[in-house]
Amino acid sequence: MTNADPGVTEWDFFVSYQQADRAWAEWIAWQLEGAGYSVLFQGWDFVPGTNWIKLMQDGVSRSARVIVVLSPAYIGSVFGAAEWQAIWVHDPDGAKRRVIPVRVADCERPGLLAGIVGIDLFGVPEPKALQRLQDAVQQALAGRAKPLNAPSFPAADGSTSTGTTPDSGTERTSKSRSVSSGADAERPRFPGRAYHVEIRGAQGVQIGDNNTQVNRW
Repeated sequence: MTNADPGVTEWDFFVSYQQADRAWAEWIAWQLEGAGYSVLFQGWDFVPGTNWIKLMQDGVSRSARVIVVLSPAYIGSVFGAAEWQAIWVHDPDGAKRRVIPVRVADCERPGLLAGIVGIDLFGVPEPKALQRLQDAVQQALAGRAKPLNAPSFPAADGSTSTGTTPDSGTERTSKSRSVSSGADAERPRFPGRAYHVEIRGAQGVQIGDNNTQVNRW
């Protein structure tokens, strides 16, 4: 596996995962393709008759970004590390945001991955996981996470203004693609935990650049 920088980008995303996490990886790939992105996914594209080594090489050399499906199984894999590092070597400072870690289980971010901001999809209902994936993709492409609407004025007496908040659900601009939740019965089942009650006060954590970012909903 060489480290040649892609001369031609054939896929928007290459999903790097271990077989133990295929359900998660397939769910992620389905949402991305449903939103119109091109995805190289081993479970769908490495079919009988194809050259496995060539496709893997193409995945790391001709994909704009890699989604790292991070779990204890992935951390223990030598091949998994080789896949994302082959892309990371051409963007070590994260300027192009080519490596996107997505934790699907509670685990440490080993080595260089500890310095890359990522997201957690585990422990939350499917709609919340989908929103996190959608936001991560859009922010990685844009390079910023500025909200579309102005924040409410933080009044001195503790009350909030009646202005529109960043989480008001205002439709995004037509230029931004959103990850589709699709109602197709054939779509992969969400691998995470199913919830039947409203969750309040929970939080997800992103770790990167020696900072800990807490997402609340």
